[in-house]
Amino acid sequence: MQVKYTENNLVRIIGNEITRQLGAAAWGDLTAGLTVPDADAPPEQLCRFTRRVMQRFDRLASPAAAKGILTQARHGLKHADFAWARERFLQYNDIDRFAAVTRQEYLDELTRVRDSGELFYGQPIDDAVLAFFASQPYLFYGAREGDHILAVAIPFRTRAYLAETDERKKRYLACHCPLARESILQNEGPVSKTLCYCSLGHTQVFWEAALDTPLEGEVLGSALGGDLLCRFKLKLPEEVMARYVAR
Repeated sequence: MQVKYTENNLVRIIGNEITRQLGAAAWGDLTAGLTVPDADAPPEQLCRFTRRVMQRFDRLASPAAAKGILTQARHGLKHADFAWARERFLQYNDIDRFAAVTRQEYLDELTRVRDSGELFYGQPIDDAVLAFFASQPYLFYGAREGDHILAVAIPFRTRAYLAETDERKKRYLACHCPLARESILQNEGPVSKTLCYCSLGHTQVFWEAALDTPLEGEVLGSALGGDLLCRFKLKLPEEVMARYVAR
């Protein structure tokens, strides 16, 4: 169930989506006078570049346009990458059952990882980490609350996150984005939280694929915005509620 990322150059992914929606001139304006870093550039360099680009992007694009661009960037993921989710969903045709089964499968996999000593997306899993995951009902791809899906991203380095008491460092340990994580600790301040629409898109593309319908969502909180966890909300259309929620 781990997602396979076929493209690791997030700068290129975002640049391509800005070019697609706003034109090549817009990306040229955003990067004017800057050296566009490679994917393997030091994280401090990546964050300083992203900070400058996002400052310009916030001036160039309206909030609605920025959201539309970055939710489509979404780490380069496509609906086809979640074909398995659609196949699994059709076994239940029920949002709540699908979400519960998906969550339990993640917890079972994390239990196996803990017992084997393997890593989950590069992070170790111990009893404290597993207990934290089990205590959070909206972790992973989330669950339904009314006519919304609520989702909370797991912290990037959960074991260190749980032990950390400094809020700034805790936000740093929560953030997944290689283009922004280091900025939380930099004196210049964090990258614009507008960038977090990209992570919203990560959750959105999963549920759009599973439900086979376009969705709208919003960022409820993020590490870049000063929150200790990244939280997202997706609106479920009335026809989806009528068809896939047991009454």
